[in-house]
Amino acid sequence: MANVKRPIVEKGIVLCKEFKKATEAFKAQDGSFVPEQPDRYIVKVASSYSITKDNGLEQANILDYKVDKDIFEKLQYLSKVEVMYEMSNSGINKPLSLTPIN
Repeated sequence: MANVKRPIVEKGIVLCKEFKKATEAFKAQDGSFVPEQPDRYIVKVASSYSITKDNGLEQANILDYKVDKDIFEKLQYLSKVEVMYEMSNSGINKPLSLTPIN
């Protein structure tokens, strides 16, 4: 059976934000080379196809989205966002994009 991927767009809320500083390239303990990494801005979001006051987030997906600095600084805990992720029949969801909702 082929691995079918499809984009999903849902509304969600920000659970937390994480800033990871840039790192220099280094050689790992197992001998592999780890390239340098730029500053990374990560937002953890819970999203769902159904958000209600009675049920909250029904069957929520929780994913980490990489965003740019401007979006990172605008968002706060529980900010509303719209996210897009790629869902595959293998059960792995890949975050694609995040847009703040005013």
